[in-house]
Amino acid sequence: MFNYAKLYYFVNRSLNFHTLMAREKATILYTTPSTFIALMNHGDLAKANLALRCIMYAGEPFSVCQLQRLQSYLPRIRIANIYGPTETNIITYYWIDKLPGNDKSIPLGQVVDDTEIIIVNEDEQHLCAINEIGELWCRGGTVTLGYLGDEEKTRQHRVKSPFHRYPTYYWCTGDYGYRDENNILHYRGRRDHMVKIKGYRVELGEVETALSQCSWLDEFAVVVVCNEDGKNILYCYYSVLNGYAIKQRELKEFLCKKLPEYMVPYRFIQKNRLPKTSSGKIDRVKLAEESSPM
Repeated sequence: MFNYAKLYYFVNRSLNFHTLMAREKATILYTTPSTFIALMNHGDLAKANLALRCIMYAGEPFSVCQLQRLQSYLPRIRIANIYGPTETNIITYYWIDKLPGNDKSIPLGQVVDDTEIIIVNEDEQHLCAINEIGELWCRGGTVTLGYLGDEEKTRQHRVKSPFHRYPTYYWCTGDYGYRDENNILHYRGRRDHMVKIKGYRVELGEVETALSQCSWLDEFAVVVVCNEDGKNILYCYYSVLNGYAIKQRELKEFLCKKLPEYMVPYRFIQKNRLPKTSSGKIDRVKLAEESSPM
């Protein structure tokens, strides 16, 4: 497996990292969607002669539009979506044999060995039925026992099951999803990504799914900001591919054709590059802090 830290070093310094992968004869690459997008947009991935046979991504959703591009560059590669919050390690996997439509999302898939995931209703007293959205609770050998030195935060996330007669503890992931008729898990956003805008419930991932269909965008993220009147508004941060010049008005008009008015961001801010966390994901916290009024 290719060394992720080495890859991230090269990606962020705009060096010839596809040559590095070829030289190392990497066969398996595991990283975040943001890094894969950087490889496609800035790393000449389409021209690379690689030995890759399997790629896996995790950490954030990968839009179908971007996955279609990746698959066109690497048509003989198997792609897997794997899921697991930091506190649980990897707890699901899904091999992508066929991509769905642009407005769909990739399933989380099946639960790995030594792991159990239940989907709990909003009242935290009932298990969800098939196709009913609830919070994902998990337990297993890789799930943490708590946060070191933070008992209060541990109590918020590690809860005693109301569904067992004997003491059983689950970790509340803060992620929402559902199981379909084939027992496949599907992701429907994070608790902190579901916000009320003008009285409507909005999942930020739905806005970003619409943005992913803009072929001239490089990176993008939608964050919620509380304005001076105490109301939630959406900001969209984005960067564009080299050779493209786009006006904010044009991006807004594009989204207006895809989304209802209340889901279209209030403001669009173009940046040369979006900030990243230490794991290579877009740093949404930093963007939200940048957006907040002083």
